[in-house]
Amino acid sequence: MNLEILTFDAFTANGKGGNRAAVVFGLNLESEQKMLELASSLGTPATAFVGISETLFEDESPLPLRLRFFTPHIEEHICGHGTIAALLAVSARGGFNGWSVPNGVFQIETNLGLQNALLENNTAWLEYPDPKAWEVDLEPETVAVALGLEVDDLHEDLPILAAGVGRSKLICAVPSTVMLDAIEPNAADILELCSQTNTTGIVAFTFPGRGGCFTDMRHFSKQGNAILEDAATGNAHVALAAYLAANQFFDNGKRSFSGAQGYAMSQPSRLEVRCEVQHGVVLSVWVGGKAKEVQE
Repeated sequence: MNLEILTFDAFTANGKGGNRAAVVFGLNLESEQKMLELASSLGTPATAFVGISETLFEDESPLPLRLRFFTPHIEEHICGHGTIAALLAVSARGGFNGWSVPNGVFQIETNLGLQNALLENNTAWLEYPDPKAWEVDLEPETVAVALGLEVDDLHEDLPILAAGVGRSKLICAVPSTVMLDAIEPNAADILELCSQTNTTGIVAFTFPGRGGCFTDMRHFSKQGNAILEDAATGNAHVALAAYLAANQFFDNGKRSFSGAQGYAMSQPSRLEVRCEVQHGVVLSVWVGGKAKEVQE
């Protein structure tokens, strides 16, 4: 197969915003150095490389995809917006490597393991396994300083927790979108906090969110020795779902919410979250969104 590259903005809101990802077909997924070099040259926040999973092929999966994800600097075990882009790219091509997309159902293999995915009414959905939220031994002042805030700028009634699956996040709340937009992150401090807590970024959120969403967030992601802000982050919304459940935002049962992100970057984005909650714990969570192909 010749190399084929498609580019999508994933988690768009009304066709705008989103987080950009390149999707590459035709490269051997064992060629780590080539994937990193190509991701670096493409320069998108994430590049998803698509192949066929030998593990899932043996189980006769409807479409046994294997995905690997690279930023311009590192490989990531899982990437929400890269997966959304990859699913929609496969669908736009009518399948991959002789495989079709029956009923919009996928099973994919990533470095995180096996995950279910589907396409539903032009929205791609990805299931994340068993997200958790847990306490961390941090003073609120240290988190506030890392975000360029005063400790009184943090939400007084909500704790700072770590949460997520695969790429866990530190999560804190602020009282308004005005305060959310006022954040001026200190990269060195955020890197130190991530190192102390074994997390990969900091999420600051508020509620209600813009664009008719339940929440609004900013996410500062650890990328090697740098911190980058993302316009739309599936993993961060998985972590947020676990955080909200742990803080009794949801009754037991199947719950859903919409999350805004990217407004401070002039890239307003929208993510959809479906989760099943039992006594403050998320049993399962799906993150979904729309994407727009970028013609370059």
